Order: sequence, then structure tokens, then C-alpha cells
Amino acid sequence: MGSVIREGLGRAQDPAVLTALLDRAAAARTAEARGEAPETVAWIPDDAEDMLATGTRQFRETYEFYRTPRGYHPRAVQGWVLRSADQLAQYDSYAMIRLIAPRPLLMIVGSEAETAYFSREAIERAAEPKELFVIDGATHIDLYDRDEHVTAAVAKLTDFFGKHLAG
Repeated sequence: MGSVIREGLGRAQDPAVLTALLDRAAAARTAEARGEAPETVAWIPDDAEDMLATGTRQFRETYEFYRTPRGYHPRAVQGWVLRSADQLAQYDSYAMIRLIAPRPLLMIVGSEAETAYFSREAIERAAEPKELFVIDGATHIDLYDRDEHVTAAVAKLTDFFGKHLAG
């Protein structure tokens, strides 16, 4: 998430977007210190046009999953507090990934996932035992609930962890 906040999906975001977001977060912190209610930002906008305007399949599929009965749940957190943008931007899921070893690491991605580069980079930085398993034809969201892709993922999980954690 940190990378997406800092650089956008695919690392194509204009740096001015992050600067503007950090400015908004600073203003929100000041407003809260003065007693105003925290401002929240939706992870997935109510308006589908906002998601579709990004031009990425990932955002379109995210909207179609979380804002429809397929993946929506009324108690799921729908947003984040704007003042935390700087903390989100600093977050690095894989900063210490090498420390997972010697525990086994399996990352599963869809061949069509616009987010797959995160897992590829994580595997490059991780120590053995590690493996990147690519499910042909799947997108990021497909791996949530599409039977043909989930079945392949579960089979790989069973094989990988059966091999590395047996005994």
C-alpha cells in the first residue's frame, strides 16, 4: 500500500499527487487538533466513474468486487483517516522480508495481475526457501474467488507447505 500511495499503481503517478495528499493530511491533522471531526477518504469511491477514470483494470475490478454483492460486506471498513496519509506513504511491506527465512515463503500471483510486480520484487529480496507461483490468466481480484484460479492456488499451497513444513 505504501508504494501505491507514494507512486501509484505501476509507479506512474506524478510526484505532485503525493505532495498534494501530504498537504491535505497536514491540514487534516491541524483541523483535528482544533476539534474538527477526522476526515476520511474512501478506499473505493462510491462513484464508479472515479474508479473507471484511472484507466486500470485493477481499480475497475476492485470496484466490481467490493461494491457489489460479490465481495461487499456492510461491516467492512470503507475508508481511511486522511491524517494518516504520511504513515501510509512510509509503509513498506517488504522492508524486512529477508528475515522471514528460514521459514518458507510462497507468493501467488495471477499472470494478468497489475500488482504482480510487488510479489516479483518481494521474491527477489527474500531469502530461501521461496517461490513465486504464477496462475495463468488470473488477475489480482480473480484470485479472491474465481474457482478455477483459487483451486490452483490451494493445490500449490498444499504442495509447497506440505513439502517445506512436513516433519
